[in-house]
Formats: sequence, structure tokens, C-alpha cells
Amino acid sequence: METDATRLGQYVKDVREDKGITIKEVENITSIRANHIEAIEAGRPDQFLSSVYMAGFIRQYAQFLGVDIQMLKEQFPSIFEASGPKQEFAYGIGTLEHRSGEARNKKVHNLIWTGVLVVSLFVAWKLAKYLQII
Repeated sequence: METDATRLGQYVKDVREDKGITIKEVENITSIRANHIEAIEAGRPDQFLSSVYMAGFIRQYAQFLGVDIQMLKEQFPSIFEASGPKQEFAYGIGTLEHRSGEARNKKVHNLIWTGVLVVSLFVAWKLAKYLQII
């Protein structure tokens, strides 16, 4: 039984070969790694971290080849459907949550150590001057 991924892969491979383009050329122009291009053409979705990556690479690859992406979505809908569990994030970069005072404490800690270092260097300089080393 041939899957949508296998049929789509064979389709884009045929288009690429008809245009006389090598996988290396596709890699150089699109910045999609050769192993990902080969996985698309072989219909191996398990080679990608997630279906989102695969769909994105297919869109980019198809655009490079001049293939109508809307037509691909209609002919191979299972490829472009969101699959897998939805990720939920409780926090992260850019959230509006209240942050702890840890960052402030680190700044104070660093400021104190910087002050100790400056005072130590000043005392060492004064001592060296007193002992006529410098």
C-alpha cells in the first residue's frame, strides 16, 4: 500500500529529476539538508522531529521546484494536517508572568564582588606604592 508521503515524495522527485536538478543543488539553494530531501522523496516522515518540520520542508521544497502548494495540500491532505499531541506550555520566553527576584539577587551579588575586587586592587596598588615597588 502506497502512502500519501510516498506518493508525494515520488511526485517531487520526478519534478526535480525532470528539471535536471540534483539533491545537492536543492540543498545549496534551499538550505534543506540532503538527508531531509531524501526522506521527503522516499516518503519517510519518521525522519523528521515532527510533522510540522516535514510539512514546512515540503512547502519550501515545492516552492523551489515551482509546484503549486495548494494542489499538494488538496492531493495529499494527510501530509499537511497537524498530527501528534498538542504541546501546552505553562511558561516561556515572552510570557507576562511575574518573574522571581533571582535575577535581581544575582545582580546584587555580582555588584558586591565587583566592589570587593576594585577595593582589593586599590589597596594592592597603594601598598605597592608605599613599598616603592611601582
